[in-house]
Amino acid sequence: MFYVFVLICVGLVLLAIEAFLIPGFGLVGVLGIFALVGGVVWAFYMVGPVAGVLTLVCCVGVVTGGTIIVSRTAGRKLILKTQNVARVDSDTRPAREALIGRRGVAMTVLRPSGKIEIDGVWHDVTSSDAFIDQGRDVEVVKISDNTIFVREAEQRGE
Repeated sequence: MFYVFVLICVGLVLLAIEAFLIPGFGLVGVLGIFALVGGVVWAFYMVGPVAGVLTLVCCVGVVTGGTIIVSRTAGRKLILKTQNVARVDSDTRPAREALIGRRGVAMTVLRPSGKIEIDGVWHDVTSSDAFIDQGRDVEVVKISDNTIFVREAEQRGE
C-alpha cells in the first residue's frame, strides 16, 4: 500500500507543477495522470476492489477539491472588482494625417519598412516604392490602416 500512496502523491505533485508552474499541458501533466491511474490500478490489483474504489474516490475528490479551491481563491485575485470608467482618446488619425506631404530623413534602411525622423520624432514607416538607403530624404505619401507610407523625396534644387 506504501507504493500506491507514493504513486498517487507523485501524480498529484506532477499535476500541481503542471497547473501552476508550467504553462499549457504537456509531459509533466501526462506523467501525473499516469501516476494517478497507476496508483489506482495498483490499489485494485494488489489490495483489492474495496481499496481500489476508495483510492479512486479519494483521488477524484482531492483533484476536484483542489481545483475548486484554487479556482476560487486565484480567481478572486485575477478578476477586477471595480470598473475602469476612464476614457482615453486613442484616435491619432488627425495627428498622423498631418504628416502627409511632410519630409523627413530615413534613419534606417527602408527595405521596405524602417524608421524615419520628422521634426525630431521617429516614426515606423513602409516604403511605397523600393528600398531606400539610410540618410536619404523621404516624403510621406499616404497613411493607411495605421501604416505610414513614404517614398524617396525629390532632391530640392534639382
